[in-house]
Amino acid sequence: IVLAKSGQQTSPIEAEFRNADGAPRMLLVALIPVFDVDHKLAAIQGVARDITRRERTEQHVFHAATHDSRTGLHNRRSFMA
Repeated sequence: IVLAKSGQQTSPIEAEFRNADGAPRMLLVALIPVFDVDHKLAAIQGVARDITRRERTEQHVFHAATHDSRTGLHNRRSFMA
């Protein structure tokens, strides 16, 4: 990860984690570096957002767009570049 200037957010990344039950969760993670007066990295603040539902919805929409609803087989759209 390339750190930005103090107070500037880095580009968010999507990462898969597992919760306490072991179920996979997709998180969108944004990090903000904090530097001390000597311009040394003092801390990293972060925000994580659970995007599991969004990821599942995107997968469902993609599958519906590329597969026949009755047979589950790939449709023509799957073979088009």
